[in-house]
Amino acid sequence: MRRSRRVVPLSKTPPSFLSALLLSLLLLPARAPAQQTDIDWLLNRVARMKRDDTAKVNTLVMLARAVKGRDIGPAKLAGMEALRIAELLKYQKGIVASLVTLGHIGWSEGRKDTAALLYRRALTIAETIGYTPASRTGFQASGGPGGNRSPTRRISRN
Repeated sequence: MRRSRRVVPLSKTPPSFLSALLLSLLLLPARAPAQQTDIDWLLNRVARMKRDDTAKVNTLVMLARAVKGRDIGPAKLAGMEALRIAELLKYQKGIVASLVTLGHIGWSEGRKDTAALLYRRALTIAETIGYTPASRTGFQASGGPGGNRSPTRRISRN
């Protein structure tokens, strides 16, 4: 018998989670001014979003991808929060984008088995709904941090 996970709405989530995410992202060292501006813009946008909706999922995925090259911890938090909200909303495209992002992060950490599982789960969902992330949102479904070394291939536009 599978135990169902209890999803806690963000309004009931301790403010420490969002505060920890925002604080850890603000403390990142600046690498490039333009990239830092993008991260700041995404942080401000997430902070202003009161509701858990698809726009918040997409913004959290973009934030996780923007930060993952600098600090894995905040990127992983943003990706996991995006996945939590996407699953709560049953937003399949958001689930796919979140899983792919978390796969990239796992790949960066050297957890290739975990990354492969996340990529496979994302691919299965994407094929089920006929979704091609690269053609719709700019999210690449493969490539990982190592480009062609990723264990999956790009989802085609068939």
